[in-house]
Amino acid sequence: MKKITSLLAAVLLLTACEKQIDIDIDDTESQVVVKAANEVDNPMSVDLTYSRPAFGSYYIRYSEDYFQKITDATVSMSINGGSEISATRNGGTYTFAHIPQPGEELSLSINIPGKDEVTATATVPQRPVISNLDTSYADNDYDYYPQMQLSISFTLDDQASTDDFYSIRLCEVDTFINIHRDNYGNTISTDTSVNNYYLYFNCTDYLLVSNTNIDLDDPTGTRTFSGTEMLFTDATINGMNHNIKISGYYDSYGGGDIYEKTSDSTIFRSGLRLEVTALSRDLYLYRQTMNSYSDDELLGFFSEPVQVHSNITGGIGIFGVSAKTTLPVPIRKVSYE
Repeated sequence: MKKITSLLAAVLLLTACEKQIDIDIDDTESQVVVKAANEVDNPMSVDLTYSRPAFGSYYIRYSEDYFQKITDATVSMSINGGSEISATRNGGTYTFAHIPQPGEELSLSINIPGKDEVTATATVPQRPVISNLDTSYADNDYDYYPQMQLSISFTLDDQASTDDFYSIRLCEVDTFINIHRDNYGNTISTDTSVNNYYLYFNCTDYLLVSNTNIDLDDPTGTRTFSGTEMLFTDATINGMNHNIKISGYYDSYGGGDIYEKTSDSTIFRSGLRLEVTALSRDLYLYRQTMNSYSDDELLGFFSEPVQVHSNITGGIGIFGVSAKTTLPVPIRKVSYE
């Protein structure tokens, strides 16, 4: 009994000890954040904001901006080392009257009162060359709704003279045509809205797939990509005409099936398109780290820190350009009346 009493006293003594430790955390000055992920055939634009302090207030009120926009910057850009052109401002967005073209070398300059100059460079990639697009499908009935297995194959004609960076996505395009009628049933007007969704797909091409999960239950150790965007380089296919295959399952209840539905007031059409995009090197690395961040974020407390790639000197963020080739995916249409 004496031993138990002594042990209890020791525990109470330890738990009663309390010491306050002050930690001096350096709350650094806000940095200039640049977001400029542009596409060929569209005018160049740059979004500028300030970063938030790591230990600042994160309270967000309805309709307020989470990050402070930069509205007093002078933004200019030179093309292939030529004279600079200036951007016009609308809020925190700065737009150039220039549409990027493949092969151009772009140099960005941002000057903000009281700040050091912020700079970045990017090379506009060549548009991907795609050929021999082919599709096949198979119906599969699971439980109470139908699914469709879709396989797509195509040839990517890679350039031998450059290091190229690519993205593949499969996009569902849903078009809603709303018909407005008068009391007599006559059409007064129509309006159209379009929704785009990126769908999950799989790829087992060992020359392309990297940094993905391996199915340990598979004795062959097949490396498989599964997601909505597959990023890869041409390191193993440089200069080749490489055939790529992707596959996935889609169901009408989840919006993946391809169909058309007509009613008295609405026409709804759904279709698929293949998007193959060439990315500037830094934009590729930025997208790669952002995808890793999104994956780790799902793990919550157990996630690992992700260093998001930046090519901004004097700030953080991304200045990059992409060139996209989009092809409609021909596939059987299912009609629901």
